[in-house]
Amino acid sequence: MIITRAPFRIPLGGGGTDLPFYAKTRGGSLITAAINRYVYVFIHRRLLDKLIWLSYSEQEKQSNVNAVKHELIREALNLTGVNSSVEIHSVSEISDRSGVGGSSTFLTALLQALYTYKGSNVSKNKLAEDAIHIERVILKQNGGVQDQYVAAHGGFCSIENTSLTDVQIKNLPIKQDVIDKLSQNLMLFYTGVQRLSSSIIKTQTDEHTSNEIISFYDRIKDIGLTAKHALLTGDTDTFGKTFHEHWMLKRNFTKKISNGSFDEIYEKAMQYGALGGKIIGAGGGGFFLFYVPDNQARFCEKIKELGLTHLDFDFDFEGTTTLFNGDAYKSINQV
Repeated sequence: MIITRAPFRIPLGGGGTDLPFYAKTRGGSLITAAINRYVYVFIHRRLLDKLIWLSYSEQEKQSNVNAVKHELIREALNLTGVNSSVEIHSVSEISDRSGVGGSSTFLTALLQALYTYKGSNVSKNKLAEDAIHIERVILKQNGGVQDQYVAAHGGFCSIENTSLTDVQIKNLPIKQDVIDKLSQNLMLFYTGVQRLSSSIIKTQTDEHTSNEIISFYDRIKDIGLTAKHALLTGDTDTFGKTFHEHWMLKRNFTKKISNGSFDEIYEKAMQYGALGGKIIGAGGGGFFLFYVPDNQARFCEKIKELGLTHLDFDFDFEGTTTLFNGDAYKSINQV
């Protein structure tokens, strides 16, 4: 038995500038952080048959890897060369399509498990690169690169890119007292609404001219750079206010980013003491992330009265990792 896990993420600034159409001409630049909420993957070798048994939100039993219905699992099996006699289970602490990088988080945990199963020790960059290749190249899913890299590396990440393959990732050197303040002041609330981020991204590009889109992402990048500087200098309130600037810009960009009920929630959150907030991910549902400098307990109760669910979290600094390895490599080579 092998057990791996990968962390979900929250965006801190510049999200979306890593999309290929923008990054290739203007350069993507964003900051993001891994949180201590995870996807777990369990892999075990089947000793008495050559079937592929899968258990996720559904169950599958296949004799051929190309018959696997779950696209990410199928392509991860093909890429790593695991094609028979394997059983895979996954457990997630957060629902799919919630804006916290779920599919990429699952995929990095799965790739880590499959490589461990094969006896291969791969780098965190390799995990991210393989996940991006599967999602963006093979499956042609819309999106950027931040989810895969932060899931693989963990911590606070500064990411710059000009394409899906030209990516520079650095650990953001934030002081511990700033991290502690962020742990206290950043608050996640689940809206109960799920959405497919790739469709939201497509809507953004379909509704506007090229110049409008580029101008929008230029401004998103500028706000992200302000947020990055604020974190590095310990100015957490200025960081929190960039959320509000980001919200006001993004909510007017496409109708599917927000709606009337979300606008009302946001307005009340500002009245209750938030300096700013955002619907994380591409938008349209999932989680609200608010920056609340004071009276967090009271703020939490008031937002919960609006029908949202609070999700407590801290930050993860391990990234994708193997929690348990029952020496699968030895077993498959001794049979």
